[in-house]
Parts: sequence; C-alpha cells; structure tokens
Amino acid sequence: MNRHTLFTHVQEHYQNLIWELAKARRAVSMTFLAFDSGLWANRIAEVLIAKAAEGLNIRLMVDEIGQVFDEPRHAFRNIALFNRLREHGIQVDVYRPASPLRINNRLHCKIAAIDDRIVFLGGSNIGDYYTAWSDSNLRVDGQLGQTFHNVYDFLRGFSQNGDLASRLLDVSNLSAGSDRLWLTVPRHRYDIRDALMKLITEADKSIFIRTWYFLPDDEMLGALCAQARKGVQVNVLLSHETRVRPVDFANYIHVRLWCINREVGRIRLCILIG
Repeated sequence: MNRHTLFTHVQEHYQNLIWELAKARRAVSMTFLAFDSGLWANRIAEVLIAKAAEGLNIRLMVDEIGQVFDEPRHAFRNIALFNRLREHGIQVDVYRPASPLRINNRLHCKIAAIDDRIVFLGGSNIGDYYTAWSDSNLRVDGQLGQTFHNVYDFLRGFSQNGDLASRLLDVSNLSAGSDRLWLTVPRHRYDIRDALMKLITEADKSIFIRTWYFLPDDEMLGALCAQARKGVQVNVLLSHETRVRPVDFANYIHVRLWCINREVGRIRLCILIG
C-alpha cells in the first residue's frame, strides 16, 4: 500500500522535496506551471545539477506562459536559470501545446517524481511567493513504477517538440502502486470532471471543497445545491483575494449570488483571509 504525507505548509513541502531529491539514484521527472528563480528554485536547482553530475536522468518541464507571466518581473531570470540547468546536462522542456490544442491549454500539473519510489503532488509551483499562501501538497511513497515518468513523456507529447508516440499512454486508466490517478486533458475523454461529479452526487453526509478557482459550470453548481437541499453539508473554502482579479469577481458571482442566495442556510461558505 502507498503511504501518504500531507504538507499544509509550503516551506515544509519544499524542504522535504530537496531532501528526497538529494537521495535520488536513477531519475527525476518534474513538471510545473512555474519554476520561478529565487531562494527555493535555486536551492532545488543546485540539487538537480549535483544529481545530473552523478549521471542521473534529470528532467524538468515548465509551461511556456507560466514561466514568463506567473511572476513577470522574474521572466529573464527564469530564462537564465533554465539555460544554466541545460548547461549542466539537465533536460528542460517548455510545454507549448501544439495544434489542435489551443493556447489556453496550460500545464498545471505539479509533479516531482523521484526514481520509482516517491512522488510529490499538489497545488504549489516552485517560487518564493508560494510560501506566503495556504496550500496543500502530498508526498506519496510506494512501488510507483514508471507511471509518473511516463506521465512526463505524455505531457511532452502534447508539446510542439514532443514525441507523438508518447501519447500512446492510456491516461484514462492510470495507477501508481495502490493509487488510482486522474489526469485532465482538455477536450479529451481523460477528464477528472466525471469523477468529481460522481463524488458530489454520491455524497450522503458532507462535501468539502477547498479551491483557488471556484468556477464550476451550471450542472456542477446544480448538483451541489441539490445535495444541500437533501441535507448534505456542503462546504466551500476559497481565498478572499487571488492574484487574478477577474477570478475573484467570478468566484463572488458563483458563490455569493448563485449558491448562497438560492441556498441560504444550506451551503457553508468560508473565505480564507491572509
């Protein structure tokens, strides 16, 4: 059985990741929307460079837009950091979706797979400013095989320079040790949405949603409200302010005006401040 460790403090997640990267023996595959130059990114980069010097296969994939716009002030620093990693033999891939996928198909997977025994997953990219946020990250230990390294190949296959053969991975039926995985690929059948809807509609006591974006479609909103009317405790926790102001407005519309006004007293809304 896999073992799971939850990190609710981003600094602890980063530190544990660095410790385990230093113990890697064969391969490391990492994917992030942003790998932002700063204290933590540079510390991780130093470990990756040291492991590459030992002959390990080290791969890092970053999103083309995320590396520039997640923190625009660091765009040139990020490019310099990636060039330095490449100079030390690390494979750095830029996720750039090819046709027919549109530009808004971004790489949002935060994965750090170490050999076949450990993977870190969660909500945090690599960047100093993430340590000021409340976020959740998960470490999974077990006999994970090549699953997450294969996911890296699969994601690279959707990039313009990727190997199309890597798309042969059946992401609709992924397992790593004792865990079942769900991978969302826009406009394809491999979508977490059906699994999430199933969890919502089958809940008989409570539903807890903790999210940065709360932009569900009408069907999912309707399912949440229907469950609330049946007596299921529905809880929604979101930030009072994100880094994207239009998202804050959309969150307000969905939660305050739609859910709360229609289901007064039935849906519990919590706003995380600070």
